[in-house]
Amino acid sequence: MSQNMSWTGFIATTAIALILGLYAVLEPLRLQTAQEDRLDDDRRVATDLYAQNCVMCHGNAGEGIAAMPALNNDGLRSMDTEAIASTIARGRYNTAMAAWSVEEGGILTEVQVEQLVTLIQYGDWSRVEQRVADLGLTAPTVIQVEVSPELLTQVSALPDGEVLSQGLTLYAEHCVACHNAAGEGTAIAPAVNGAELRSRMTDADLTRVISEGVSG
Repeated sequence: MSQNMSWTGFIATTAIALILGLYAVLEPLRLQTAQEDRLDDDRRVATDLYAQNCVMCHGNAGEGIAAMPALNNDGLRSMDTEAIASTIARGRYNTAMAAWSVEEGGILTEVQVEQLVTLIQYGDWSRVEQRVADLGLTAPTVIQVEVSPELLTQVSALPDGEVLSQGLTLYAEHCVACHNAAGEGTAIAPAVNGAELRSRMTDADLTRVISEGVSG
């Protein structure tokens, strides 16, 4: 009886040791697989978020549009995760990058912001470009305008001409890609040449929007 119990104990101990050994071997692999699955899910969701909310400024494959910076670069991929998340969530003062988090008046949750960070750091931008095309959200061709010296001379001769010529140059360099050459707007941004806009927005309102952007 005692011998049988000893064998039973030995077999049980051996079985436990084998199970623990197998667990020690397989658990890291299971965790790695789970992490990779989570990463794939985050990138998939973030790709659609990017296509719906970011492509018009940052391009179909994260290459940037006009003055808007590229997201598909090694410098940004190696940037601190919290810094990227903060930029998406809170925007950047004195740039066109508005705040996107719900807490800041935008439309993205904290989880969605984190998913976009994952896309920036680990995304395959060729797949992003394909998904953007599949969704029919390809950004329009960017318009570029060069103001001729003759036009600047004519504008400078008008009342307040110096300020107007400087504004015209700045608009051509920084605004025309989104608001179009004559200010009639594009798919990226609204028209800025209408009387309705001028009637409902004060100089202070316009200064604030240009300086701080519009959340979301």
